[in-house]
Amino acid sequence: MHKKIKISILVMLLILLCTLFNGCMNHIKTISVNNKDYFNALKCDNDEYNLVISERSAVDNLNNGYAAQADELLAKSLMDSGGHYYWYPHYITTIVIAVDTSKVKENINSFNSLAGVEEKIYIDSDYYNYITASIGYSLKKENYRLDDAINYLKEMERNGKLSNSNTELPIWICTDTQAVKLKRGNKNIDIIIPNDGTLSFVQGILSPYPLCFENNLCNNINQNDLRTYNNASPLYPTQEKYSNAVIYTDYRHFNEQSTNVIKKMRRTVFEQRRYSTADGQEHILSAVFFITLTVLWIAVLGLRVINKRVKLSFIIIGSMLILWLTARCIKWQINSPMIERQLWYSYYLFQFGIATGLLYLTSVTDKPSSNKIIPLRILPFTVVELFLLCLIYTNDYHQLAFSFYNGIENGSSEYTYGIVYYLSMLCIGLQTFIVLLWLIVRSIKSPNKLNIFYPVTFFLLIFLYTVAYVMRLPFAFESDMTVVITFIILAFIEVCLRSSLIPTNTKYKNLFKNSPLKMEILNNYFEKEITANFDYCLTDKQKDSIINGKSPIKLDENTLLFSKKISGGYVVWQDDISQLNKMYSNTKTTVEKLRATNALIRKEEKARRKYLQNEEKIDICNSLESEISDKLKLLSLLPEKMKNQSNNSLLTVKAALLLCYIKRRCNMFFIALEEKYFSSDELSMYIDELGSFAEYSKVKLLCTNNGNKKLDIEHANLMYEFMYNILDEATQTKCEYIFAHTEISDKEISIKVISSTKINSNIFDKKFMISLEKSGGKIIEQNDDDNLGIWLLLKGGEKQ
Repeated sequence: MHKKIKISILVMLLILLCTLFNGCMNHIKTISVNNKDYFNALKCDNDEYNLVISERSAVDNLNNGYAAQADELLAKSLMDSGGHYYWYPHYITTIVIAVDTSKVKENINSFNSLAGVEEKIYIDSDYYNYITASIGYSLKKENYRLDDAINYLKEMERNGKLSNSNTELPIWICTDTQAVKLKRGNKNIDIIIPNDGTLSFVQGILSPYPLCFENNLCNNINQNDLRTYNNASPLYPTQEKYSNAVIYTDYRHFNEQSTNVIKKMRRTVFEQRRYSTADGQEHILSAVFFITLTVLWIAVLGLRVINKRVKLSFIIIGSMLILWLTARCIKWQINSPMIERQLWYSYYLFQFGIATGLLYLTSVTDKPSSNKIIPLRILPFTVVELFLLCLIYTNDYHQLAFSFYNGIENGSSEYTYGIVYYLSMLCIGLQTFIVLLWLIVRSIKSPNKLNIFYPVTFFLLIFLYTVAYVMRLPFAFESDMTVVITFIILAFIEVCLRSSLIPTNTKYKNLFKNSPLKMEILNNYFEKEITANFDYCLTDKQKDSIINGKSPIKLDENTLLFSKKISGGYVVWQDDISQLNKMYSNTKTTVEKLRATNALIRKEEKARRKYLQNEEKIDICNSLESEISDKLKLLSLLPEKMKNQSNNSLLTVKAALLLCYIKRRCNMFFIALEEKYFSSDELSMYIDELGSFAEYSKVKLLCTNNGNKKLDIEHANLMYEFMYNILDEATQTKCEYIFAHTEISDKEISIKVISSTKINSNIFDKKFMISLEKSGGKIIEQNDDDNLGIWLLLKGGEKQ
């Protein structure tokens, strides 16, 4: 946002530089006139000078180095005051009454006779000074006063007979040059020279340098329907009728009486501009007043706003208002139409800046600090505004923002609005509406529910005033938009600050003084500014520590001194740590007791674990013994049997199968302590191992399965013991072959055994059958024509 402020200032400096450069380039002699007929007359006479039509006053044109159209009173006034000018009188203009005789039947021959007519009278606002002087002269002659004419016109306005806007009225008080223009288009116009007296004013060129005009200039002037000393157009009254018109020469009295004529005509006669600036002097004074007010307001904000980014948003808004008012002042002082328009276009830069500043305010109020220079809420509007500003500043080429009725070269006072202007107003309106919603939400959350009245009022004022200004309603369009907007914004923000819709620190001193903390604020010289229960005097060493940022400083066993650098000084405060010290002492004692208790608990735990480890080993051994006790008992009987038989081959195979069974059951027992599941491929390896021992008794085993699956350990034990019993029986009955296929599905496990000799289900001991029954399994005998079989079926399938 700092960059945006710098860019705005840079634009203003460039505009000022262009203004100075434009003034330096005026080396060609230029004559500025405000009458088109006079312009045409001068143009026919010479090609040496640059002729322009300007709406500026003669003094403004002279200050810019131009020769300018002026009256003789102004010329003598400037030359008598020491100005080095050249005066070239060319024609005379007289204040007259123009009457449309086809609509007005009353006999009008003087200013006083106007009081008796029924029709309304139009008075030309461009010639207030001439008209009031002429009416005053008709009333009091040479020593007339402005108030005499003002009171006369005010009485006519009070009777509803005067207008300064309706040019269609049948009676005009104007100059005879204007009356002649009317007569060109309406032959019924009668030009009346008031018989109670009127004034004539000599018009010509006042120049800061000598000029040369051709001898036939007088004829050119007459041909363009302007009246000279000796000749006049046939459209003018005869020379005899001008006998009541006096060429006024007392410029001091004229200037004295015409000083406030515009202001008095607007306010006293027509009761306009009562609450806004009425003339150029008031325009400048009002701008200076509001610039001063805004500067002071921004300065005071430094003492009232806590958040730096909120303060920055106010600086942006205030700077835009100041630049807007400054550009407005400069615009009224510059005679260059091009620079005047660019300054006018710059108004929208400042309006965008104000709207963006308000939107930025909503993004930073009560928000944590952020490294983002431009918040995301503002970025789209900023891009659109930059684009619209480019179109506005180049309006002279496309006129999409403002379209001028008579073309740019003929002045920019009459114009209509284009699409770019309405888009600009929409962009500003959207930002203002977002600010309104934000303020309404804050108002709703505020304890004072009446706060919602302020943002709604602000929005309505801005909206209604802008609409009225765009529609050119008199009360809005005749006011100074810059001053009105500045006043509304300043008043609104001030109300928001005072109603706490925008946080401030106006009451922080009282809060600080009543704080229970021992603290104080010092300036950079360690002089006390605000103190709250702080009665300690800092030593030089402590001051040096505070300057170097060393914090905290230990004052005594139970007190610490903290400090922090702030804008303009330091804040220091004492912190009582006696309770912390007491807590530390109690905590230290508690920790020592806990350490002793923990040592005792660890000793007891060590003994308990040793005991439990022994107990666990005993339990494991007992469980394993219960698993294989019957097989161990059977194994212990085999040596005795082998002593009593001469052929021990079958007993040897039986012993080998039994030893293999005991070994693998022990393995499966220990695996069950660590894992839940057993692999079907590993079980097949165990069964194949049994089959390898069974081959010593000429029993061939072929074992297959439907893939590697996860089995429950209990099912694996049952399946292994089932196959052990099958092979043990096969070696004793001289079975030649055994085919075993394991089928594992989601719901069932089966081992289907086919043998060359019949194997009965009664070979399984009681313990096996009980375990099989608990697991929901069963044994089925199958007898085919060629093969004999026995199946083991278990409920529950593969484990995932």
